[in-house]
Amino acid sequence: MIEPGGKLKLARANSYKDGNRFHIEASSERQAREVLKGLKRQHPYINIDEQIENANRSKRYLPSVTINMNFGGEETSRALCKMAVNFSIYNGRNPDEIKHLLPYIKGNEDEAEVYFFYPRSEVFYKSEKEVLHTLLLVGDPQQKHLYVYVELFNEFKMVFFINKEYEGEPIYHSYHYNVVTNEVVEYEEQVKIPPKQLRRYKSENIDPKVFQQRMKSLLQRVDKIMVDKRINEIITDAFEKLYKKYPVEENQFITKEMISFLANEVANEYVLSFQNRLIREIN
Repeated sequence: MIEPGGKLKLARANSYKDGNRFHIEASSERQAREVLKGLKRQHPYINIDEQIENANRSKRYLPSVTINMNFGGEETSRALCKMAVNFSIYNGRNPDEIKHLLPYIKGNEDEAEVYFFYPRSEVFYKSEKEVLHTLLLVGDPQQKHLYVYVELFNEFKMVFFINKEYEGEPIYHSYHYNVVTNEVVEYEEQVKIPPKQLRRYKSENIDPKVFQQRMKSLLQRVDKIMVDKRINEIITDAFEKLYKKYPVEENQFITKEMISFLANEVANEYVLSFQNRLIREIN
């Protein structure tokens, strides 16, 4: 999972045993508690609250997003072409169908039916919180096309034609992977790319201007997801601390003291998380 600074964050807690000791690495207290609850089933002597209280904690502020990507060269196109043919074979296609693409993948030939794709609108809808890698295997006997569509980070799109004289049965296989949540996403409806778009908006060369625009859009989307997620974590953690200090069973009504405590927790964590952004804006 992407965390502040573009590093990987644990989508789930990591735990392992070292001799008689258990090591747990988690991105939140909630994750750590879930692991401890599981361990307690086999080791009833574990005191979950005590372990949480004595855990080592570290905090990081949230810097601006940084993503390094080398996209658009021949090596990238060949690597994605290899991904496309593997996806085709994985979904039951005959390896003989892709033999003509092997010289291109291996670098022995410079040309193949491989195109960058620049549609005027999105191929399919994604919510603001979805950043997906997508693979589509499409067989369209009416258009006589068998191709794989690849979309990375919602923004970078390519089409790899396997057969332009296809006369078999209609084919559709899809794979969508959310790089933010580390989850495979299922769509009930098929993603349909109009044949006119395939003809009109494909290009043998990458468009640097469009690439920059899409990179900017990607960075803005990822940055917003990260900020929204961190704000949600701040509020959730603040309420957990509030109910720990002022148990619900003993405090049926919210008091000014409780409101003050909650406000201070949120404010302090917000400044800690976003201090570099605040400083940059002031400067």
